[in-house]
Amino acid sequence: MANRQVKFMGYTDTETNASFVFNGVTVFDGSISASGSKDTPVELFSFDVDQTLSGNIPMSITVTNGNISFTNLTFNYTTTKDPTTFTNNELNDKLDITLDNEPYLINRVGNGDDGAWHVNVSNNQTLNCNYVTSATFVPSP
Repeated sequence: MANRQVKFMGYTDTETNASFVFNGVTVFDGSISASGSKDTPVELFSFDVDQTLSGNIPMSITVTNGNISFTNLTFNYTTTKDPTTFTNNELNDKLDITLDNEPYLINRVGNGDDGAWHVNVSNNQTLNCNYVTSATFVPSP
């Protein structure tokens, strides 16, 4: 099976330690340098998944030092002419969001206009959600 690269997009204003689990597998556990901003989210780390992966995929990120604002995951399509083109699969890509097992209400006070687009995960917090993921088209031989 072919792989496709996934970029974890967001920003942090300080060096941060985090662990990220996607589909039951720890795909990142380490330090992230301060980078990006609310207006310009950047790739904080990347990992690979099988191109046939599809559905509402469980994911979690635990921050153990610092803070992260998570915006989205972008996936490349390795069967296209340009495998470096990354795109967000769905507009409403995060489902059933919780922070420390409490429902994350996208219209709660303090979220501003960002809603579920920017989810802030602070020191010693864990974000859980299901991420809507679409498989890459695999042409028949």
